[in-house]
Amino acid sequence: MMNKSKVCGLSLYVLMAVYSGVVFAEGSADTLPTVTIQDSNKTGHLERRTRTQGDSLKALDEEPSVQMQTGGGISSLPVMHGVSSDRVNVKVDGVGVTASCPNHMNPALSYISSFQVEAITAIPGITPVSLGGDSLGGSILVNTQHPGFTSGESRYSGQFSSIYGSNEDYLNLSAHVGFADLSNSVGYYGTDEKARDYKNGKSDIVKRTAYEQNNHSLVYARKLADGTLSFRVGRTAVPKQGFVNQYMDMLENTAMKYNVKYRGLLGTLKSDVSLSHQNVDHYMDKLRDYSSGQMPMYTDSKETNLLAKSHLISSQTSDTSAGVEVNFYSLNDWWTPVSGMGGMSPNNFVNINDGHRDRYAFFVENETQWNSSYSTNIGARVDVVSMDTGRVQGYNNTSNAPADEAYFNSLERNKTDVNYDMTWLNAYQISESQKIVLGLGRKSRSPNLYERYTWAGLQSTLATSNPVRMDMRMINWFGDGNGYVGNINLRPEVSHILSASYFYQSAQGAHIEITPYYSEIQDYIDADLKYISTTGSDTGVRYLQFANHDAIIFGTEASVSWDFLQTESYGAFNIKALTSFTRGYRKDGVSDLYNQMPWNGKLILNQETSKWKNRAEVHMVAAKEDVSGIRNEHKTGAYATADLGTEYKWGTAFTTSLQVLNVFDTQYDLPLGGKDILNGKSPVAGKGRSFVVGLNYDL
Repeated sequence: MMNKSKVCGLSLYVLMAVYSGVVFAEGSADTLPTVTIQDSNKTGHLERRTRTQGDSLKALDEEPSVQMQTGGGISSLPVMHGVSSDRVNVKVDGVGVTASCPNHMNPALSYISSFQVEAITAIPGITPVSLGGDSLGGSILVNTQHPGFTSGESRYSGQFSSIYGSNEDYLNLSAHVGFADLSNSVGYYGTDEKARDYKNGKSDIVKRTAYEQNNHSLVYARKLADGTLSFRVGRTAVPKQGFVNQYMDMLENTAMKYNVKYRGLLGTLKSDVSLSHQNVDHYMDKLRDYSSGQMPMYTDSKETNLLAKSHLISSQTSDTSAGVEVNFYSLNDWWTPVSGMGGMSPNNFVNINDGHRDRYAFFVENETQWNSSYSTNIGARVDVVSMDTGRVQGYNNTSNAPADEAYFNSLERNKTDVNYDMTWLNAYQISESQKIVLGLGRKSRSPNLYERYTWAGLQSTLATSNPVRMDMRMINWFGDGNGYVGNINLRPEVSHILSASYFYQSAQGAHIEITPYYSEIQDYIDADLKYISTTGSDTGVRYLQFANHDAIIFGTEASVSWDFLQTESYGAFNIKALTSFTRGYRKDGVSDLYNQMPWNGKLILNQETSKWKNRAEVHMVAAKEDVSGIRNEHKTGAYATADLGTEYKWGTAFTTSLQVLNVFDTQYDLPLGGKDILNGKSPVAGKGRSFVVGLNYDL
């Protein structure tokens, strides 16, 4: 079963627990605790937080620093400390994956099903430099399952599960089979899932929320004299995924991923080396069930990543490590012509031609336990980001979009950014039960290819160019119904972060964590308004260009947990309370930042015996009043929902579960949902009541 770590969850100072505990399984993990959810029994049942419907990001629904920006059913974008998408460092088995779509329909976590998750760790705020760069808001680190090795005789393992959800006729079928002995292990993991459009609290269908995917991976590991060598190959195919807050839907996304990893000694140095490669073929158009017309859009990407870390100098009280990371990413994005549509023919619209974003990084980090009560993590990292793209073309030389094409092709497009990150994290053990952690950080991120190199709308007169406005609406991963154009002169974002955390853990089972934070971001990539449409079907739509502006983000998150009762007859009882608040705005006073989650909280009651678990949860969200005026962002109302769940283990093999989500069928709008494109661009409604039944069988 899956357990949250009992040590104090640490929002800032997670490195030693993650790096030493996960990678090398040694070191003082109690000194620097984690916010980790992990599977403590590789062949056991994962409880609701990970064995859930669709998006694997839902595994972190009890981490107050993590929110979800609505995308497709398996493609939500993570939000941490007020920033989302590319600004959050997401890695699966130590490897990042770049979204290859002008709507970011295929983020990193869309390629991993919850069935495959071994452990998922959230690091809000200041990420230690060895765990990633080129990001601002924090990190989400996922380790996938593998059969492991035996200490004696060889063994076979297997697991089969099924989940059904009534609201959208969701069906998930997952399977795992594996073999392991003293020095070899091999495993297969597969998931097939599909869902129809879900219904809101009024039983109205929320169109374009259906999806289906299949996900398969094969892993082989070999124990060597000084370490472990593993090989993993995976294929993810998404035949369909609706996007309620986008103008397009995903009609195909196929990815092949290959990963080789070595963990162990290189000479005398404890090291972690990985090499990965991923190919993505992506196709967008309109789902014919709801939209007329066509606009086929294709994306092809290739990404190769090399990561090597080694412990250079180690002692009982100090450890110095260094590493390199190299990432090569190439992208082609083109839209084929549509017969009979003068504004969308006769040429391919070349959105990004042979785009490259290559990154070369070096980092060094020191962890020192100065005495029994004070420890530090100090790190520095340099990321050199090199970007370029080729010449582009529009659909034609009359209405779409010759002026923009000529202007963009005349520009010098090669750009190189030299970014550096610095972190200083300090942990003070006040007493046996109390700890304070103070952190200072400088984090940086370069623009992505779409922010820097999309070009339709750079020179056109938007008031008289409807085809170009249509092109701009295709560039949008915010779900706000607007249109965007790139800016080749964008500067990298630089965030200066101050954070403090207080932790309390009593011997009686009470745990308290409070983390206020403050970030001042230089050259935050927001947008400037170019035009507001006043005619036709896009009346009211804002057309914007990505632009640098200084910004401030601050907030607080807190959690309380108490194991308040233990009985022989009824087992253990635990109550949890989680809350978070975020506020972000531009320093020039023009606008609040987009998609800032209002105050929200959860109250959770758990009861558990050796075979039976029960759960009741209330989720409360305040009204969202602070919105981005420049993007015409919707305000949303306050609401509360309730969930109930029960799970029973029959012997050693079968586990059944039943959940009732949104028990009272509450109607509400999603604060980070964006605009429902087919419903008058109103706020996207949340899901109504659903009965969810699960069955799990372990060999």
